[in-house]
Amino acid sequence: MKRVFVLLIITTITFSCSSSDKNISDNKKESVESASAKTDISGKYTILKFKGESLKDKDFNGKMPLLMLNGGNMTYSTNIGCNQINGKYTLEDSAITFLPGMATMMACPDNLESEYIKALGEVDNYKVENFMLKVYQGDLLKIIFQPMKR
Repeated sequence: MKRVFVLLIITTITFSCSSSDKNISDNKKESVESASAKTDISGKYTILKFKGESLKDKDFNGKMPLLMLNGGNMTYSTNIGCNQINGKYTLEDSAITFLPGMATMMACPDNLESEYIKALGEVDNYKVENFMLKVYQGDLLKIIFQPMKR
């Protein structure tokens, strides 16, 4: 009877130890994955290139187009010289999606705004290279954002 009891205790201890090691390993893995999934690209950006063309402030009455990303509540605010657009975005690893948002409705003659809004809706991934935020639709580079000086 003592042997059965001792064997039961040894088996219980062995499984308990291996189970806790697995939990520790799983927790480490989860925290590493969570950290990579939560890349923070929050900040204020100017639009450096759109559709392969460099943009200049003179093209927008001296007011350069902006994109502001708030990673705390996953919202964005943007304009391209005329209307203000506010919405939410999702971010997971290298995937990014700009969800349709609310916009002011001013008339904007000779403005790239409708093309810009369409491009934002089409992007599905991003890269940060040399501090530049580059957004893509598949492999097609759509927009390059330059961080504003703080």
